[in-house]
Amino acid sequence: MNAAFEVLTSSKSNEWYTPPEIIALARTVMGSIELDPASNIVAQEWIQADRYFTEQTNGLAQSWTAKTIWLNPPYGNIGSRFCTKLLADWKRGDFEQAIALVRGDSAAMEALFDHAYHCRSKRIRFVPSAALLAQKQSEAKAKGTTWNNSPVPGSTIFYLGSNYQRFAEVFAQQGKIFAPALLL
Repeated sequence: MNAAFEVLTSSKSNEWYTPPEIIALARTVMGSIELDPASNIVAQEWIQADRYFTEQTNGLAQSWTAKTIWLNPPYGNIGSRFCTKLLADWKRGDFEQAIALVRGDSAAMEALFDHAYHCRSKRIRFVPSAALLAQKQSEAKAKGTTWNNSPVPGSTIFYLGSNYQRFAEVFAQQGKIFAPALLL
């Protein structure tokens, strides 16, 4: 198992950022990103949401009323709470569209699976935080090897909104598109 996959699947770090090309696809579907409720200043360099919440401002405790939402929930146990809130706010009508990138083997995925269009994506090369990158490179150097941030399989991209045909067109390049189970 490579180091990136080990850290990603073990929840040793919540600091894995969405690649800019995935954000560009989300903007193509939704037009903009008004709110990113699980972010930080580093990720905002390319996400550039109008508003965002950080670990310090606790996105789970905030209102997610917005036109569009981008969500890459933190990995670990808290991720499912973000996805549950996203679905509850969607059902209440607090936003028009949302796209969420969720690790495919997580409990977070279960909250959205029956209700959202989704794309089982090809391997995505997540962007590690600078601190994690430095740590992994240092560990590899001590072992006389190099660290490679390999793409990680198993992510699912979920869409909530009425523009699902556009989502399917744009994200088809990332993987197979599925309708929500409750629509079948």
